[in-house]
Amino acid sequence: MAATAQSLYLDVVTEEVVTALRESRVRSILLRGPAIERWLYDENDPRSYVDIDLLASESGAARAEEVLSGLGFSEVGPEGVLARDRPPHARRWYRARDTATLDLHRTVLGATAAPAQVWRVLSGETVAGSVGSARVEILREPALALLLALHAAHHGAHVRPPLEDLERALRRAPDDVWSSAELLAASLDATPAFATGLRLVPGGELVASRLGLPADVPVDVALRASTPPPMAFGFEWLAGTPGLRAKAALVVSKAAPSPAFMRAWSRLARRGLFGLIVAYLWRPLWLLGHAGPGLLAWLRARRQARST
Repeated sequence: MAATAQSLYLDVVTEEVVTALRESRVRSILLRGPAIERWLYDENDPRSYVDIDLLASESGAARAEEVLSGLGFSEVGPEGVLARDRPPHARRWYRARDTATLDLHRTVLGATAAPAQVWRVLSGETVAGSVGSARVEILREPALALLLALHAAHHGAHVRPPLEDLERALRRAPDDVWSSAELLAASLDATPAFATGLRLVPGGELVASRLGLPADVPVDVALRASTPPPMAFGFEWLAGTPGLRAKAALVVSKAAPSPAFMRAWSRLARRGLFGLIVAYLWRPLWLLGHAGPGLLAWLRARRQARST
């Protein structure tokens, strides 16, 4: 399926999902996707997207998951499956019959405020939009600008599409949009990630300087901006886990996680008992193979955080 054709089909799925959520009295906000395309792109230069991003309140999340299950989606992805793992900013849902993928957000990456605060702020920054015949809530331009900078910081300097979106927004949005985005970032405790994302592109560096954004970068933000290898965040999460016993428990849970985690992590583990056993045998070797690059990336991020 071509990228634009896939985007068009995802619009059909978005219409289906948002309509079902509304009928179940679940309020949701459509992040990125069509909202970004309509703001920054035109018919002769369409933007493709490969999944759907929806933000729902914590109070509506359980009902939203029921709706997605009823529409044939299943939750996938290992992040957050482990009891001691870092809480995910979103949970990924997949529908096998049409390969549609949807991320149900509880917050946005880069925001360290509580999810309830993130919802309070962003739910007050929406305007009416449409996808097909469905009415959707999309973010106003300042909130979209903030989201684009956070998205760039999340994917880092070596992933081009988020940087392209941010560069387009910097060329199009006037100064007052970025000033408003800065205020929103502060209300979400997302200023370091906002500043880091902006500084990944030349035009953003100028805006960050004009706004007087801080140059100091937390380790996790610096790590994401470097587009790190696997396991790099594991070292940061381990370092922040208090106590030797808790650290040891985290290491054990990573080396020998639950069958549910293994089936989400490895396709092989989903091929019956034998595949699950082989995946468990492979897991320590995979961890050892990725430990070195991950550790080096984490140490570089720590040095960067200390030097700013």
